[in-house]
Amino acid sequence: MTNHTSTVFASESEAATRALRRVAFAAERARLAQHTIPNLIDLLSSADLRTRFIAEMCLRDATDT
Repeated sequence: MTNHTSTVFASESEAATRALRRVAFAAERARLAQHTIPNLIDLLSSADLRTRFIAEMCLRDATDT
C-alpha cells in the first residue's frame, strides 16, 4: 500500500520539475528567437534534437507560417 504523504510529495516534486522544464524551454525559445532567419535555418541542421525543434518553432514564428 502506498503512503499518501509520500505520494503527495512525489506529485509536488514532479509538478515542480515540470514547471522548471517549462520555464527553461520558454527561456531557450526566447533566446533562439533573437537569431536571424539565416541563423535559425543553420540551427535546423544541429545534432541536438531540442535545438532543431526550438529553431523550427522560432523560424515558423519569424515567418508567420
